[in-house]
Order: sequence, then structure tokens, then C-alpha cells
Amino acid sequence: MRGGGELVSVTIEPTAEYAGHTGLRSKPFDIAFVTYAGPWAEARAQWPAEVPLDAEDGDGCVFDDYILAAWWANATGDLAEYKRRCEADAELLGDHAHLLHLREETWCRELDDRWPAIQQIAKLLMSRPVDDDEVRAAMLAAR
Repeated sequence: MRGGGELVSVTIEPTAEYAGHTGLRSKPFDIAFVTYAGPWAEARAQWPAEVPLDAEDGDGCVFDDYILAAWWANATGDLAEYKRRCEADAELLGDHAHLLHLREETWCRELDDRWPAIQQIAKLLMSRPVDDDEVRAAMLAAR
């Protein structure tokens, strides 16, 4: 989705180690994005389709509440990995680390723009393994 990376493996089947897992080769700064994308997609799948992401649902919750719930559902996996990646990114950015908080808003828009492709890939994953070429094709088709 972000270019410069390659999907190695992906599973949505829970194991002893993961609730789901994506193996990839990518640029170092994209690893936090990939880690964020999993809980974001879980939240987006649960968010009411008719409600814009910048509004409240019928219970007065905002989309960030859904993302937080997805993080907490896998606090020892995705959340712990995301914290590690954010710390590594902050170290690399040094004096500019204060800018990291801006990226989640951008990522949310980026992921929502590709939501139809993400849904298509998830449907494929429910039926069989997919490879890097199939993921790339789905992303291109959704543009």
C-alpha cells in the first residue's frame, strides 16, 4: 500500500503467538504503520457503515474509541509491538520526535481511502492464502 515493501506472509488465524500476523519486508518507518493498520481494520470493520469516521456512533463513541478497544484486545501483541516501533521511530527522529503524533491521523485517512481493497483482501484471506501479487492487484484496483 505504501510502496517499497513486500508481503512475505499473512494470516488471520489465531496462534499461540498472534491473533493474526503479517510478515513483510519494508522500510523501517513503515513497520509502525503496518502494526497500526491491523487494529485500525478491526475497528473499521466494527464501526457502523453509515456513520462517518469523524462523527459519533449511536452510543456516543468516536472512531478512536473503537481503535483503542482493538489495541486493548491484543495489548500484548499489536499494542506492545506498536509501542516498540514508536520508541524506535522517536529515537531515529531525535529532536523531531514530537511530530510522530501527527501520523496516525494521516494513516487513518490513508487506510480509509483503501478500505474497499482492505475488505477485498480480508475476504480472500477468509478463503485461502494470498500472495504479494494479489495484494498489489487489489490495491491497484481500488484506486
